[in-house]
Amino acid sequence: LPFDKQLQIASFNRRDMANLMFYFPNKFRHSSFIHSLGPNGENFISQMANNSNVTYDYANLLFYNGDFFSDEFVQSQLITADENGTYPLMYAVSKQRSIECIKLFVPSNEKSKYSVWNSLNNVKKRMYNIYAYITNEITKCFKKQSCIGLAVRNTNVNVLELLNWLKAEIDKDNWQKFIEIQDINVCYTHNQGLTPLMNALTHQSELNDNIIQVLIPKDFKENYTFWECKCNKYGVNTFFEEFLFIGKNILHLMFENALPNVEERLRLMKEYVPDESWENLVVTPDEVELKERNKVHYVFANNKEQQKPRFLEDHDKCLSDNFNGLEGLNMIHLVVSSENINAFGNLKCLQEQMPLTVWKELLDQKNKVVYNVVCGMKEKPFDAASRLRRSDIIKYLRNECFEKE
Repeated sequence: LPFDKQLQIASFNRRDMANLMFYFPNKFRHSSFIHSLGPNGENFISQMANNSNVTYDYANLLFYNGDFFSDEFVQSQLITADENGTYPLMYAVSKQRSIECIKLFVPSNEKSKYSVWNSLNNVKKRMYNIYAYITNEITKCFKKQSCIGLAVRNTNVNVLELLNWLKAEIDKDNWQKFIEIQDINVCYTHNQGLTPLMNALTHQSELNDNIIQVLIPKDFKENYTFWECKCNKYGVNTFFEEFLFIGKNILHLMFENALPNVEERLRLMKEYVPDESWENLVVTPDEVELKERNKVHYVFANNKEQQKPRFLEDHDKCLSDNFNGLEGLNMIHLVVSSENINAFGNLKCLQEQMPLTVWKELLDQKNKVVYNVVCGMKEKPFDAASRLRRSDIIKYLRNECFEKE
Protein backbone atom coordinates (compact mmCIF):
# COMPACT_ATOMS: atom_id res chain seq x y z
CA LEU A 1 0.00 0.00 0.00
CA PRO A 2 1.15 3.58 -0.59
CA PHE A 3 2.54 5.33 2.47
CA ASP A 4 -0.38 7.78 2.69
CA LYS A 5 -2.88 4.94 2.77
CA GLN A 6 -0.92 3.13 5.49
CA LEU A 7 -0.78 6.34 7.51
CA GLN A 8 -4.53 6.74 7.29
CA ILE A 9 -5.12 3.13 8.29
CA ALA A 10 -2.78 3.51 11.26
CA SER A 11 -5.22 6.01 12.88
CA PHE A 12 -2.40 7.14 15.17
CA ASN A 13 -2.19 3.73 16.80
CA ARG A 14 1.11 3.50 18.70
CA ARG A 15 2.37 0.25 17.16
CA ASP A 16 1.40 1.11 13.60
CA MET A 17 2.87 4.60 13.82
CA ALA A 18 6.11 3.22 15.28
CA ASN A 19 6.44 0.83 12.35
CA LEU A 20 5.91 3.60 9.82
CA MET A 21 8.43 5.83 11.59
CA PHE A 22 10.98 3.02 11.66
CA TYR A 23 10.64 1.82 8.06
CA PHE A 24 9.66 5.05 6.24
CA PRO A 25 11.17 8.02 8.14
CA ASN A 26 11.76 10.03 4.95
CA LYS A 27 8.18 9.66 3.73
CA PHE A 28 6.62 11.91 6.36
CA ARG A 29 7.93 15.23 5.06
CA HIS A 30 6.57 14.59 1.56
CA SER A 31 3.25 12.92 2.44
CA SER A 32 0.25 14.51 0.76
CA PHE A 33 -2.00 13.20 3.55
CA ILE A 34 -0.02 15.08 6.18
CA HIS A 35 -0.37 18.31 4.22
CA SER A 36 -4.12 17.86 3.61
CA LEU A 37 -6.92 19.18 5.83
CA GLY A 38 -9.80 17.41 7.56
CA PRO A 39 -13.52 18.16 6.95
CA ASN A 40 -13.44 21.18 9.28
CA GLY A 41 -10.05 22.44 8.17
CA GLU A 42 -8.09 20.48 10.79
CA ASN A 43 -4.42 20.14 9.96
CA PHE A 44 -2.47 16.95 10.61
CA ILE A 45 -1.39 17.87 14.14
CA SER A 46 -4.95 18.91 15.06
CA GLN A 47 -6.13 15.49 13.90
CA MET A 48 -3.47 13.89 16.10
CA ALA A 49 -4.49 16.02 19.08
CA ASN A 50 -8.11 14.95 18.62
CA ASN A 51 -7.25 11.24 18.73
CA SER A 52 -6.84 9.49 22.07
CA ASN A 53 -4.68 6.74 20.52
CA VAL A 54 -1.69 9.11 20.50
CA THR A 55 1.05 8.37 23.05
CA TYR A 56 3.83 10.62 24.27
CA ASP A 57 6.78 8.45 23.19
CA TYR A 58 6.16 8.37 19.45
CA ALA A 59 4.52 11.84 19.26
CA ASN A 60 7.54 13.44 20.92
CA LEU A 61 9.89 11.79 18.40
CA LEU A 62 7.64 12.66 15.49
CA PHE A 63 7.40 16.36 16.39
CA TYR A 64 10.79 17.19 17.81
CA ASN A 65 13.36 14.62 16.67
CA GLY A 66 13.90 16.46 13.39
CA ASP A 67 13.99 13.32 11.26
CA PHE A 68 10.31 13.45 10.34
CA PHE A 69 9.20 17.09 10.33
CA SER A 70 10.99 20.41 10.41
CA ASP A 71 10.46 22.52 13.52
CA GLU A 72 8.97 25.26 11.32
CA PHE A 73 6.30 22.84 10.05
CA VAL A 74 5.37 21.68 13.56
CA GLN A 75 5.17 25.18 15.02
CA SER A 76 3.17 26.42 12.04
CA GLN A 77 0.57 23.71 12.57
CA LEU A 78 0.42 24.25 16.34
CA ILE A 79 -0.57 27.91 15.92
CA THR A 80 -3.10 27.30 13.13
CA ALA A 81 -6.75 26.92 14.13
CA ASP A 82 -9.29 25.05 12.03
CA GLU A 83 -12.44 26.59 10.55
CA ASN A 84 -14.07 26.53 13.98
CA GLY A 85 -11.29 28.45 15.69
CA THR A 86 -10.07 25.32 17.48
CA TYR A 87 -6.32 24.97 17.97
CA PRO A 88 -4.50 21.62 18.32
CA LEU A 89 -3.97 22.34 22.01
CA MET A 90 -7.74 22.67 22.53
CA TYR A 91 -8.28 19.24 21.01
CA ALA A 92 -5.44 17.84 23.09
CA VAL A 93 -6.76 19.01 26.48
CA SER A 94 -10.08 17.28 25.81
CA LYS A 95 -8.80 14.00 24.34
CA GLN A 96 -5.22 13.08 25.28
CA ARG A 97 -4.50 10.48 27.95
CA SER A 98 -1.58 12.17 29.69
CA ILE A 99 -0.58 15.71 30.57
CA GLU A 100 2.93 15.16 29.22
CA CYS A 101 1.36 14.32 25.86
CA ILE A 102 -0.87 17.42 25.98
CA LYS A 103 2.22 19.57 26.54
CA LEU A 104 3.57 18.48 23.15
CA PHE A 105 0.84 20.57 21.52
CA VAL A 106 1.86 23.86 23.18
CA PRO A 107 3.60 26.29 20.75
CA SER A 108 7.15 27.27 21.68
CA ASN A 109 6.81 30.95 20.79
CA GLU A 110 5.67 32.89 23.88
CA LYS A 111 3.38 35.25 21.99
CA SER A 112 1.70 32.42 20.08
CA LYS A 113 1.42 30.36 23.25
CA TYR A 114 -0.37 33.21 25.04
CA SER A 115 -2.77 33.64 22.11
CA VAL A 116 -3.72 29.95 22.03
CA TRP A 117 -4.16 29.63 25.79
CA ASN A 118 -6.43 32.67 25.91
CA SER A 119 -8.66 31.86 22.92
CA LEU A 120 -12.26 30.72 22.60
CA ASN A 121 -13.31 28.51 19.72
CA ASN A 122 -16.15 29.58 17.43
CA VAL A 123 -17.95 26.65 15.80
CA LYS A 124 -19.89 28.01 12.82
CA LYS A 125 -21.49 24.92 11.33
CA ARG A 126 -24.87 23.67 12.45
CA MET A 127 -25.29 19.93 11.97
CA TYR A 128 -28.76 18.97 10.82
CA ASN A 129 -28.17 15.44 9.57
CA ILE A 130 -28.54 12.27 11.60
CA TYR A 131 -24.76 12.04 12.07
CA ALA A 132 -25.00 14.82 14.62
CA TYR A 133 -27.27 12.75 16.84
CA ILE A 134 -25.09 9.67 17.12
CA THR A 135 -21.62 11.15 17.53
CA ASN A 136 -19.83 12.55 20.54
CA GLU A 137 -17.48 15.05 18.93
CA ILE A 138 -17.18 17.49 21.80
CA THR A 139 -15.07 20.18 20.18
CA LYS A 140 -17.08 20.16 16.94
CA CYS A 141 -20.44 20.68 18.66
CA PHE A 142 -19.72 23.62 20.93
CA LYS A 143 -18.55 27.18 20.53
CA LYS A 144 -17.34 29.68 23.11
CA GLN A 145 -15.25 26.88 24.57
CA SER A 146 -11.99 27.73 26.29
CA CYS A 147 -9.26 25.25 27.14
CA ILE A 148 -10.84 25.12 30.62
CA GLY A 149 -14.25 24.06 29.33
CA LEU A 150 -12.67 21.38 27.18
CA ALA A 151 -10.26 20.14 29.85
CA VAL A 152 -12.98 19.38 32.42
CA ARG A 153 -14.55 16.95 29.92
CA ASN A 154 -11.37 14.89 29.73
CA THR A 155 -11.81 11.77 31.87
CA ASN A 156 -8.48 10.23 30.83
CA VAL A 157 -6.26 12.36 33.08
CA ASN A 158 -6.17 13.75 36.61
CA VAL A 159 -8.40 16.76 36.03
CA LEU A 160 -7.14 18.71 39.04
CA GLU A 161 -3.55 18.39 37.89
CA LEU A 162 -4.61 19.44 34.41
CA LEU A 163 -6.56 22.47 35.68
CA ASN A 164 -3.71 23.61 37.92
CA TRP A 165 -1.36 23.55 34.94
CA LEU A 166 -3.87 25.47 32.80
CA LYS A 167 -4.36 28.06 35.50
CA ALA A 168 -0.62 28.76 35.55
CA GLU A 169 -0.67 29.35 31.77
CA ILE A 170 -3.90 31.30 31.20
CA ASP A 171 -4.10 35.01 31.98
CA LYS A 172 -5.60 35.57 35.44
CA ASP A 173 -8.30 37.95 34.21
CA ASN A 174 -9.21 35.60 31.38
CA TRP A 175 -9.38 32.68 33.79
CA GLN A 176 -12.05 34.49 35.81
CA LYS A 177 -13.87 35.34 32.61
CA PHE A 178 -13.67 31.82 31.12
CA ILE A 179 -14.97 29.99 34.21
CA GLU A 180 -18.21 32.02 34.00
CA ILE A 181 -18.75 31.64 30.25
CA GLN A 182 -21.59 29.35 29.20
CA ASP A 183 -20.93 27.34 26.06
CA ILE A 184 -23.22 27.17 23.03
CA ASN A 185 -24.27 23.88 21.43
CA VAL A 186 -24.68 23.77 17.64
CA CYS A 187 -25.36 20.03 17.32
CA TYR A 188 -28.55 19.68 19.38
CA THR A 189 -27.29 16.53 21.09
CA HIS A 190 -25.82 17.80 24.33
CA ASN A 191 -26.59 20.27 27.07
CA GLN A 192 -25.80 23.84 26.11
CA GLY A 193 -25.13 26.84 28.27
CA LEU A 194 -22.83 25.00 30.67
CA THR A 195 -20.04 26.65 32.61
CA PRO A 196 -16.80 24.68 33.14
CA LEU A 197 -18.01 23.76 36.65
CA MET A 198 -21.26 22.37 35.22
CA ASN A 199 -19.27 20.33 32.71
CA ALA A 200 -17.04 19.01 35.48
CA LEU A 201 -20.10 17.91 37.47
CA THR A 202 -21.50 15.94 34.54
CA HIS A 203 -18.25 14.37 33.33
CA GLN A 204 -15.91 13.86 36.27
CA SER A 205 -16.62 10.90 38.53
CA GLU A 206 -14.52 12.40 41.31
CA LEU A 207 -15.19 15.80 42.80
CA ASN A 208 -13.37 17.49 45.67
CA ASP A 209 -12.80 20.92 47.23
CA ASN A 210 -9.73 21.63 45.13
CA ILE A 211 -11.54 21.02 41.83
CA ILE A 212 -14.49 23.20 42.84
CA GLN A 213 -12.28 26.02 44.12
CA VAL A 214 -10.37 26.29 40.87
CA LEU A 215 -13.62 26.52 38.84
CA ILE A 216 -15.55 29.11 40.84
CA PRO A 217 -15.09 32.92 40.70
CA LYS A 218 -13.43 34.92 43.45
CA ASP A 219 -16.75 36.45 44.46
CA PHE A 220 -18.55 33.07 44.59
CA LYS A 221 -20.22 33.88 47.92
CA GLU A 222 -22.08 36.83 46.41
CA ASN A 223 -22.21 35.80 42.76
CA TYR A 224 -25.77 34.46 42.65
CA THR A 225 -25.88 34.68 38.86
CA PHE A 226 -23.01 32.21 38.53
CA TRP A 227 -24.74 29.59 40.68
CA GLU A 228 -28.25 30.07 39.32
CA CYS A 229 -27.42 30.13 35.59
CA LYS A 230 -29.47 27.71 33.54
CA CYS A 231 -28.79 25.54 30.54
CA ASN A 232 -30.88 23.91 27.84
CA LYS A 233 -30.74 20.55 26.15
CA TYR A 234 -31.92 19.77 22.64
CA GLY A 235 -32.82 16.30 21.53
CA VAL A 236 -34.82 14.33 19.02
CA ASN A 237 -37.79 12.26 20.07
CA THR A 238 -37.32 9.01 18.23
CA PHE A 239 -39.57 9.65 15.27
CA PHE A 240 -41.75 12.72 15.06
CA GLU A 241 -40.79 15.51 17.41
CA GLU A 242 -37.89 17.48 18.79
CA PHE A 243 -37.78 18.26 22.46
CA LEU A 244 -36.06 21.01 24.39
CA PHE A 245 -35.33 20.86 28.10
CA ILE A 246 -35.43 24.46 29.27
CA GLY A 247 -33.96 25.91 32.41
CA LYS A 248 -31.95 23.04 33.87
CA ASN A 249 -29.81 24.25 36.74
CA ILE A 250 -26.71 22.89 38.43
CA LEU A 251 -28.71 20.52 40.65
CA HIS A 252 -30.56 19.03 37.67
CA LEU A 253 -27.18 18.26 36.11
CA MET A 254 -25.88 16.54 39.22
CA PHE A 255 -28.71 14.01 38.98
CA GLU A 256 -28.51 13.62 35.20
CA ASN A 257 -25.61 11.16 35.25
CA ALA A 258 -26.14 8.28 37.65
CA LEU A 259 -22.88 8.62 39.57
CA PRO A 260 -22.51 6.53 42.74
CA ASN A 261 -21.49 9.42 45.00
CA VAL A 262 -24.28 11.91 44.33
CA GLU A 263 -25.06 12.51 48.01
CA GLU A 264 -21.43 13.28 48.79
CA ARG A 265 -21.23 15.63 45.81
CA LEU A 266 -24.39 17.45 46.92
CA ARG A 267 -23.05 17.98 50.42
CA LEU A 268 -19.79 19.26 48.98
CA MET A 269 -21.48 21.69 46.60
CA LYS A 270 -23.77 23.01 49.34
CA GLU A 271 -20.69 24.29 51.19
CA TYR A 272 -19.95 26.69 48.33
CA VAL A 273 -23.38 27.68 47.00
CA PRO A 274 -24.85 30.70 48.86
CA ASP A 275 -27.87 29.69 50.96
CA GLU A 276 -30.20 31.96 49.00
CA SER A 277 -29.11 30.44 45.69
CA TRP A 278 -29.37 26.90 47.06
CA GLU A 279 -32.98 27.48 48.10
CA ASN A 280 -33.77 28.88 44.67
CA LEU A 281 -32.10 25.95 42.90
CA VAL A 282 -33.96 23.35 44.95
CA VAL A 283 -37.41 24.71 44.08
CA THR A 284 -36.75 25.63 40.44
CA PRO A 285 -38.22 23.14 37.93
CA ASP A 286 -37.13 22.74 34.36
CA GLU A 287 -39.54 22.62 31.42
CA VAL A 288 -39.92 20.44 28.35
CA GLU A 289 -40.97 21.95 25.05
CA LEU A 290 -42.02 19.67 22.20
CA LYS A 291 -41.71 20.78 18.58
CA GLU A 292 -42.45 19.22 15.22
CA ARG A 293 -39.40 17.70 13.64
CA ASN A 294 -38.27 19.16 10.35
CA LYS A 295 -38.98 17.32 7.13
CA VAL A 296 -35.46 16.00 6.70
CA HIS A 297 -35.65 14.09 9.98
CA TYR A 298 -39.20 12.96 9.24
CA VAL A 299 -38.14 11.49 5.91
CA PHE A 300 -35.23 9.72 7.57
CA ALA A 301 -37.58 8.20 10.15
CA ASN A 302 -40.02 7.08 7.49
CA ASN A 303 -37.23 5.29 5.65
CA LYS A 304 -36.71 3.10 8.71
CA GLU A 305 -39.79 0.98 8.11
CA GLN A 306 -38.95 -1.61 10.74
CA GLN A 307 -38.70 1.07 13.42
CA LYS A 308 -42.05 2.76 12.85
CA PRO A 309 -44.32 2.76 15.92
CA ARG A 310 -47.69 1.09 15.48
CA PHE A 311 -50.83 3.18 15.79
CA LEU A 312 -53.64 1.65 17.82
CA GLU A 313 -57.18 2.87 18.11
CA ASP A 314 -57.30 1.26 21.53
CA HIS A 315 -55.60 3.90 23.65
CA ASP A 316 -55.87 1.75 26.78
CA LYS A 317 -52.83 -0.19 25.63
CA CYS A 318 -49.33 1.08 26.19
CA LEU A 319 -46.89 0.22 23.39
CA SER A 320 -43.65 1.27 25.02
CA ASP A 321 -41.99 2.25 28.26
CA ASN A 322 -40.84 5.49 26.64
CA PHE A 323 -42.16 8.42 28.67
CA ASN A 324 -41.20 11.15 26.20
CA GLY A 325 -44.86 11.36 25.21
CA LEU A 326 -46.20 11.90 28.71
CA GLU A 327 -46.39 14.82 31.05
CA GLY A 328 -47.72 15.16 34.56
CA LEU A 329 -45.42 12.50 36.01
CA ASN A 330 -45.18 13.10 39.74
CA MET A 331 -42.38 11.93 42.04
CA ILE A 332 -43.92 8.51 42.61
CA HIS A 333 -44.44 7.97 38.87
CA LEU A 334 -40.76 8.72 38.30
CA VAL A 335 -39.56 6.37 41.04
CA VAL A 336 -41.67 3.35 40.05
CA SER A 337 -40.80 3.72 36.37
CA SER A 338 -37.07 4.05 37.07
CA GLU A 339 -34.68 1.27 36.08
CA ASN A 340 -32.50 2.17 39.07
CA ILE A 341 -31.84 -0.90 41.23
CA ASN A 342 -32.45 1.25 44.29
CA ALA A 343 -35.94 2.27 43.16
CA PHE A 344 -37.66 0.42 46.02
CA GLY A 345 -35.44 2.04 48.65
CA ASN A 346 -35.97 5.44 47.01
CA LEU A 347 -39.73 4.93 47.18
CA LYS A 348 -39.63 4.16 50.91
CA CYS A 349 -37.38 7.15 51.53
CA LEU A 350 -39.78 9.34 49.56
CA GLN A 351 -42.74 8.27 51.67
CA GLU A 352 -40.83 8.86 54.91
CA GLN A 353 -40.05 12.43 53.89
CA MET A 354 -43.45 13.28 52.43
CA PRO A 355 -46.58 14.34 54.35
CA LEU A 356 -49.17 11.55 54.28
CA THR A 357 -51.81 13.75 52.65
CA VAL A 358 -49.44 14.62 49.81
CA TRP A 359 -48.41 10.96 49.44
CA LYS A 360 -52.04 9.86 49.04
CA GLU A 361 -52.74 12.69 46.62
CA LEU A 362 -49.80 11.71 44.41
CA LEU A 363 -50.83 8.05 44.46
CA ASP A 364 -54.18 9.02 43.00
CA GLN A 365 -52.80 11.27 40.27
CA LYS A 366 -52.73 10.11 36.65
CA ASN A 367 -50.15 11.21 34.13
CA LYS A 368 -51.24 13.08 31.04
CA VAL A 369 -50.90 12.13 27.39
CA VAL A 370 -49.11 14.58 25.11
CA TYR A 371 -49.56 12.36 22.05
CA ASN A 372 -50.77 8.83 21.51
CA VAL A 373 -48.04 7.48 19.24
CA VAL A 374 -45.85 5.91 21.89
CA CYS A 375 -48.12 5.49 24.87
CA GLY A 376 -51.84 6.06 25.11
CA MET A 377 -52.45 5.18 28.76
CA LYS A 378 -53.24 7.48 31.64
CA GLU A 379 -51.73 5.73 34.63
CA LYS A 380 -51.62 6.11 38.36
CA PRO A 381 -48.24 5.18 39.93
CA PHE A 382 -49.64 1.78 40.99
CA ASP A 383 -50.74 1.13 37.38
CA ALA A 384 -47.27 1.96 36.10
CA ALA A 385 -45.66 -0.38 38.64
CA SER A 386 -48.04 -3.16 37.61
CA ARG A 387 -47.35 -2.68 33.91
CA LEU A 388 -43.60 -2.74 34.54
CA ARG A 389 -43.98 -5.82 36.79
CA ARG A 390 -42.18 -4.25 39.73
CA SER A 391 -43.39 -6.84 42.23
CA ASP A 392 -41.59 -5.35 45.24
CA ILE A 393 -43.05 -1.92 44.58
CA ILE A 394 -46.52 -3.31 43.82
CA LYS A 395 -46.61 -5.15 47.15
CA TYR A 396 -45.36 -2.13 49.03
CA LEU A 397 -47.86 0.27 47.48
CA ARG A 398 -50.74 -2.14 48.06
CA ASN A 399 -49.91 -3.03 51.67
CA GLU A 400 -48.65 0.30 52.91
CA CYS A 401 -51.05 2.60 51.16
CA PHE A 402 -54.27 0.98 50.03
CA GLU A 403 -54.84 -0.96 53.25
CA LYS A 404 -54.45 2.21 55.31
CA GLU A 405 -57.33 3.69 53.45
